[in-house]
Amino acid sequence: MKCKIHSLYRINGYNEGIPYRLFDLASWKNGLAFKDINFSIAGVPIIKIAELNNGIGSTTAYTNQIFPNDVHLLKNDLIFSWSGNPQTSIDIFRFKLEEGWLNQHIFKVIPNENIVNKDFFYFFMKYLKPYFVKIASNKQTTGLGHITIADLKHMNIILPDMKIQHIIATILSSLDNEIELNRQINANLEQQAQAIFKSWFIDFEPFGGTMPDDWIIGTLEDIAAFSNGYAFKSKDLLYAPEQNCYKVFKQGHIKPGGGMILEGTKSWFPKQQSANLQKYILRKGDILMAMTDMKDRVAILGNTAVMGLDGQYILNQRVGLLRCKKKYEISYPYIFLLTNSPAFLKDLRIRANSGVQVNLSSNEIKNASILIAPDEINSKFNRIIEPMFEIIFKNDIEIDCLSTLRDTLLPKLMSGEIDVSKIEID
Repeated sequence: MKCKIHSLYRINGYNEGIPYRLFDLASWKNGLAFKDINFSIAGVPIIKIAELNNGIGSTTAYTNQIFPNDVHLLKNDLIFSWSGNPQTSIDIFRFKLEEGWLNQHIFKVIPNENIVNKDFFYFFMKYLKPYFVKIASNKQTTGLGHITIADLKHMNIILPDMKIQHIIATILSSLDNEIELNRQINANLEQQAQAIFKSWFIDFEPFGGTMPDDWIIGTLEDIAAFSNGYAFKSKDLLYAPEQNCYKVFKQGHIKPGGGMILEGTKSWFPKQQSANLQKYILRKGDILMAMTDMKDRVAILGNTAVMGLDGQYILNQRVGLLRCKKKYEISYPYIFLLTNSPAFLKDLRIRANSGVQVNLSSNEIKNASILIAPDEINSKFNRIIEPMFEIIFKNDIEIDCLSTLRDTLLPKLMSGEIDVSKIEID
């Protein structure tokens, strides 16, 4: 049953402060409806919801044309995606690239810094996300919902004074900064690991530049056991975290080019309902492969992520699970780096079925051709690479803990449940 319209805009927040309409706290400029004629091979990227969720990838469009300044994005600009699946698309983001052009269905948001701290506003919009989801879901048609300017004008809030805003923003920003630092360290380590993998198993540099005679051609099934995820029903999933729940690992957790998006969780599943689903619970070192993509983009098809957390995720359908076999001295870093290598992906994607949606079958994945080096080579590679991934996993755990702390503090700080008035921050 849909909520009555007046109940959608009841916001629990500070009781002391100045009342405002959310709309009046910032300017809200919608992006442009770009056309094919605007696109070019290179130039400035056009930022759509796909770029906000997954970053720049193979489907990103570019342009060399110039458009109005109010849709020109610069680093750290705030952008609000206001249309799409309410559970997964409606959110606020900090723009992380040097520049971009804003596509339609997204607002460029410029806070009025005379009345609201920019960082506070960003976190306040995160705090309001459940309200946005509720409003958009109430108007949802054909899978899509939206937040309009009229909705923003209906949302009345009480804004604490600038000192309180600054303190709250500083606390939450410090957690975000630490998370971002860990992400950068992990990205650097992955790049180093990829370079070593390429040197050894693509360019054969330690072996004189040619593949040694004692290496053999095998299949992915020779080195890893493959299985599919579970087909959860939407009605059985939760769309906000609760205690004693698994995070549901979906393709949105896999980055274009490979790697894991730790904040890609959009749904959860109660542990008490998982008694018959133990084989889908993910372990440290599991490799997760995207098995479905759209034909016109093929952004993540075949890409994999490596799981660094033990027993916290449960696997959704259309994501393949690869676990190392003991037949060879091959471990999860090798499989992760192999499956994200350009040559492997090119071969795998060629063999995907055609159609509007492209899919990889279990057999095509298991029968993918690979090179298998002697055990002593694999063991030496493992000794070099595994410590790098252990650091990545350690950082992943810290990112997860910091994210949980931030998400726990956010509503308590924004509602005034935690009093910060006596905290002194420069």
